[in-house]
Amino acid sequence: MGFVAIASAPVYHSGALGAKNRVFLDAAEGSEDFREARAAFIASTQASKDAGILPIQPYFDLRLRLMLNTAGKMQPGAGYGEKQPWFGAFRAADETQFYGVPSFWLVADDGTVLAAPFRGNVYHPHGAELRINYTFADVDAQLAKLLAATPAK
Repeated sequence: MGFVAIASAPVYHSGALGAKNRVFLDAAEGSEDFREARAAFIASTQASKDAGILPIQPYFDLRLRLMLNTAGKMQPGAGYGEKQPWFGAFRAADETQFYGVPSFWLVADDGTVLAAPFRGNVYHPHGAELRINYTFADVDAQLAKLLAATPAK
């Protein structure tokens, strides 16, 4: 068993990085605007890793492809590239937030989803109330339950 952390760029709010609005949604990957925004996001994420805030090295999902809101009002522009059927695969079906992040998915090595995703926490509300639906204790309890049900090899 292992853990994979994925850092998703703020595609809907790229101004938070000081980047141009919608740069991760609209700019081509080779453009100067995209390269600058990518570098700023990766540097800020690495600083969090180096400071111990993030416990493991994350992979980067700069276009929010894993959790893209494919039905939302804000859709990618031409510079984003061609959409693929798997885009948004890790966005919970009933997720109402722009991002749906953070989320925890428990997935077996063969790709089987082992439990419903832990999702829906609202840390920075945009007109909504702060909401905590799960904590690490909930994730830990589900992991313990799954491990207890797994036959020893």
